[in-house]
Amino acid sequence: MPASPINDLDQVFSDPQVIHRGMRLELPSAHAEGGKIPGVRTPIVLDGAPDGGRAGRRLRLGEHTAEILREIGEV
Repeated sequence: MPASPINDLDQVFSDPQVIHRGMRLELPSAHAEGGKIPGVRTPIVLDGAPDGGRAGRRLRLGEHTAEILREIGEV
């Protein structure tokens, strides 16, 4: 079973690899304090370009729950 330490956000953003690879994201969100949600991009790089996860709008937790439950006949 893989295991590793669980870091808080301060530890994540001060990690030398996160800093060196420019992995910190500030994702815009109208629902977040200050209008942004901090995040870490995937470490995967394809053709020399990191996938910053910046394409498209972010879904909110539970945003489509009611719609999906109706579709499967649970509501």
